[in-house]
Amino acid sequence: MALQGYLMTLLSLTTCTLFQLATASCEPPSAFTPPDLSKGSLNTTLASISSAVDQYFASDVFAGSSCAIQISSASQSLWSTYYTANSTNSTGTSKVNGSTVFRVASNTKIFTAMAILQQHARGKIDLDAPVSRYVASLPTKHNDKSQVEWDRISIRSLMSHFGGIQDNYAQEDLLIVGGASFLGLPPVSSVIEEALPACELNSTIICSTAGMLRELRTASPVLPPHVEISYSNVGYDLLGLVIEKVTGMAYVDYIHSAIIGPLGLNATTFSAPNAGTGIIPVGESQWDADLGVGNPSGGIYSSSDDMSRFLRYVLNNYQTISPTINWFAPAAFTAGSHSLLGIPWEIFRTTAILTETNRPVTFATKGGGLDGYYSYSIIVPDYDLVVSILLAGELTALNPLLDTITVPLIQAAEELAQQALKQEYTGTYVATTTGLNSSITLSQSASRSLHISQWTSNGTEMLAALDEFVAAQAGDGDSLYYQLIPTFETRHTANASLTGEVWRFYNVFDTPAETNVTSEVWNDYCITNMDPIGYAGKPLLELVFWRDERSVKELELSAFRVVLTKT
Repeated sequence: MALQGYLMTLLSLTTCTLFQLATASCEPPSAFTPPDLSKGSLNTTLASISSAVDQYFASDVFAGSSCAIQISSASQSLWSTYYTANSTNSTGTSKVNGSTVFRVASNTKIFTAMAILQQHARGKIDLDAPVSRYVASLPTKHNDKSQVEWDRISIRSLMSHFGGIQDNYAQEDLLIVGGASFLGLPPVSSVIEEALPACELNSTIICSTAGMLRELRTASPVLPPHVEISYSNVGYDLLGLVIEKVTGMAYVDYIHSAIIGPLGLNATTFSAPNAGTGIIPVGESQWDADLGVGNPSGGIYSSSDDMSRFLRYVLNNYQTISPTINWFAPAAFTAGSHSLLGIPWEIFRTTAILTETNRPVTFATKGGGLDGYYSYSIIVPDYDLVVSILLAGELTALNPLLDTITVPLIQAAEELAQQALKQEYTGTYVATTTGLNSSITLSQSASRSLHISQWTSNGTEMLAALDEFVAAQAGDGDSLYYQLIPTFETRHTANASLTGEVWRFYNVFDTPAETNVTSEVWNDYCITNMDPIGYAGKPLLELVFWRDERSVKELELSAFRVVLTKT
């Protein structure tokens, strides 16, 4: 049976959707393998970013800010710049560089999450077990003294701020930090004030595990578990106790032995280093504050060099630290239509950066702040990019700074990726078997990435056949194109002379992604299926590029049992 007839017969036998029916707003997020960012490929863009950031920090807005910014690929540092505030504490360094130490605050949570995943990989932690299994002092049942349902709050819930528990222990109480009268809050009795944790009343007292657990036994929830995201430092402090339970080591000792030491993060520590190695802002700061039981949520000191090295490691290993976990996958929704929470990543997706396509860019980020300090880590896995920003002093206008750095950076990396698609994969591939009229032409454009522009299979015009098949399901076969997507799977010939890159094609309706027309709201409804239909045991949508060390030589169309030679 001819393929077109086979497809029509299949359609008449089933009511399910065999092809992915995607509008342009559902363009697949992975259009290519990450671009090669070596050999100075981004130098022009980085020079432009450098000039723009220089102008930014020359303004009065940042006169009181010290900053270290580094951009890296998965393998190496690409660019860095450093700024020192007009006035700094004389006990600290007088000039910021890559080894200058800052407090990274909540970026500590990345270290804590990695430690949990390491122990999960070793079978010592069940991510879906209640935290009360590992922290015996927490109540195991909902009772009058504890309104928090600890037996419903899992390790995974704490990692993604989905447990509904309080944010802080012994921090951020306006009675202590000030501002109560400004907000019109009433005075309280000395009895109430004295009931606050001793470490909150006296900064020389280090907050202890016993004190935090004592408060949590009678704590009230912010929300029931798994209803809505509510950020919780206490959740990560509890994860630190879980690490201690399963490793038999103090949390700080484990992080040093399992992460900081092996990665060579020589400037990274939980104890205040020699002041001369750090940047200490003028005025109030938490440079030398020992967070005690709060270390797992925000206690680390680190440098720009160390954070970039650490984030490169994360980028290269996010799918293997625990082999069953993609560490960058979202775990829950948060406010807004473009933001999600991971473990502990604050994931941001936007279609505003790439002007020629509706394909989203996904950022795995983590922000953190303590008095006098702010840190921001950004990983963009689709482009193999890492950005580390450490600030001290007056902290203002961060979002415009992020725009100044990330938008041109992603646009330049996208251009490199598109150039690689054009150079390596486009062209016509033809059958060399005598009498077989089969060929396929692959083209590239900024809007459609790598796509099929002509396809003949044994005399059948495949694009017309596919358009008719999709139209029979979707009611519309106009403005279709068929985009190729990498699967990141590889194969090898028997003699290992060629390597096969496995790709799939995916049909997309070339229609506007954003619309205010009510009837088209559901254009944004997207479900991905890269394996909807097969033929004689082979996936219909699968293509394999066979290449040697230099270039692509052949294209295999798996279901068609044919290998085409690149002309």
